[in-house]
Amino acid sequence: MREIKTIVIHHSGNTDTVENIRKLHVETNGWDDIGYHFMIDRKGSLILGRETEKAGAHVYGYNEDSIGVCLLGNFDKETLNEKQLKMLNWLINMLLNEFSLSKEDVKFHRDFPDVNKSCPGGNVNKDIFI
Repeated sequence: MREIKTIVIHHSGNTDTVENIRKLHVETNGWDDIGYHFMIDRKGSLILGRETEKAGAHVYGYNEDSIGVCLLGNFDKETLNEKQLKMLNWLINMLLNEFSLSKEDVKFHRDFPDVNKSCPGGNVNKDIFI
């Protein structure tokens, strides 16, 4: 198993179904699978993406030691619903325990150098979870 140092939270923006994300990542980007390890849909369902043993494709230059979690929706325009928030909290806490991480190891995509987007959206901030 690879060493995990960071959990990275994303949003899908305008690509808000797993099928569309897979098409974008595999057919358009040429990746071998969805770049995220986990996705949470608007119903609060947890959807598995790439195996956690494999490096993701979600933060250029930081994939080798991170887990990618994508919230389905555009959180520049909408807010997380209660079901998504509940699942996100459960998943983050499970991953923190599994990989012996702390809350400081949870990052947003926008926290990384050279990322010029609001991901996971302007309506998501860390005080709403964990």
